[in-house]
Amino acid sequence: MYPGWWKYKLYCPAMIDNSLVDYFSSRMQIQGAKLIGREDFEQIFQQFSDFGEINPYYIGLQEIYNNFILVMTWPSGRSAGLLVFKPKTEKLVEIDIIVLQEELRGLGLARYIYGFFESACQDGTLIFILSVTEEGWQFYSRCGYQQDIDTFKILTKENRVVPYDSYGCQ
Repeated sequence: MYPGWWKYKLYCPAMIDNSLVDYFSSRMQIQGAKLIGREDFEQIFQQFSDFGEINPYYIGLQEIYNNFILVMTWPSGRSAGLLVFKPKTEKLVEIDIIVLQEELRGLGLARYIYGFFESACQDGTLIFILSVTEEGWQFYSRCGYQQDIDTFKILTKENRVVPYDSYGCQ
């Protein structure tokens, strides 16, 4: 299971700034992000039976339909993981949730979906996390994040999880 084996889909709320949709779908080289409504987000969300240590009442889960969702799928199309993010601008992005199907946890696959997301961001992008679990913090610290008031990372060519051109993004 190497990075190029997985397929990715990008879902965005229908009521969002189209320039951000175009920017991220272009940078991720995904043919058109799917603009979907609340019910569609709930269908994606329901493909995951377990969210690990994420509190089921966490506001990010309840408001997932307001955010971008990057879904990592098996070649068959079955969902394997998802990354929820909130782009404020092209260079200011909040990561809200990263989760894998229960049977895929502990295999290092979160780095694949995170690396794919990160490859779509330009150098100088500030990526931040407002709320993180203990296990989540361990993952993010291994990905080069620092903790101050918030957990953040300013991308440079040297601190990327996956070399900049591994996914073909420029």
